[in-house]
Amino acid sequence: MHCVAVIPAHGAERTIENTILALRADADTAPERIVVVASPADGTAAMAERLGAEAIRTSLRLSAGAARNRGRHAAPEADLLLFVDADCALAPGALRALRSAVLERGLDVAGASVVPEPATGVAWVRHLLEFKDAEPGCAPPWPAMVPSATILCRAAAFDAVGGFPDMWPGEDLIFCARLLRSGFRVRRVDDAVTVHHHPPGVVAMLRHQFVLGRTSARARRSEAMDDSRYATSVAVVPLLFAGRALRALRWLARYHRRDLPRFVALSPLYLVGLAVWCAGFGRGAAETAS
Repeated sequence: MHCVAVIPAHGAERTIENTILALRADADTAPERIVVVASPADGTAAMAERLGAEAIRTSLRLSAGAARNRGRHAAPEADLLLFVDADCALAPGALRALRSAVLERGLDVAGASVVPEPATGVAWVRHLLEFKDAEPGCAPPWPAMVPSATILCRAAAFDAVGGFPDMWPGEDLIFCARLLRSGFRVRRVDDAVTVHHHPPGVVAMLRHQFVLGRTSARARRSEAMDDSRYATSVAVVPLLFAGRALRALRWLARYHRRDLPRFVALSPLYLVGLAVWCAGFGRGAAETAS
């Protein structure tokens, strides 16, 4: 089957090389084309072209969802679509495992498990806030909800649901909900691992948490998900704060007990990040209720 990799990118000069090289590491499973969709405001597109990838320069900065759709339109011949974020790099054997899940096990969408690149405390806290449930071997609260950091899709399934919504972050929630409602099979694959490089800086982390919380509420309301009732009122935000904090502690106790002292040391940063996410969620809930 013809596979095309699509990488939505903005300001990814420091990470795009690792992303592209990882895609080409195994010649037997490497995609036939690598398409990078980037805004012209930085050097990401030029760097991608120097690495032999194709670059689509957009006149305006697109959301990650819209950029992935643009990449799909540029590759009508694709049977399989591999979406990889520009700050992720597939581990050895990951693409083979994703292909096996789709072509041999019959999945329509296979998502890679996510691990953080060894880095600073800020990056670890961001992983805990955003991707802990996507680690290999961890049981996610929604098994069929896979993060869009790295996913392999049958092009027919992607087209049937109209691709991704024009938003970021939170677009993966809507995408997966639409796939499930249409009867497609979606699962995360433990054997396929993508290494996520979080951008440094506390300010960047807090800005992202606010936007992530806001779009999380909007996504739940727009698709009437099972937990969409939490996005109907700002009054539930304190309950979300307590619930997510307790879930993080349970996750650490179950999967990363040795990291509990590290969590205690970094708990002020985690709690601030969680509070900002909840503030964003409250904003999104208020917007959707009005």
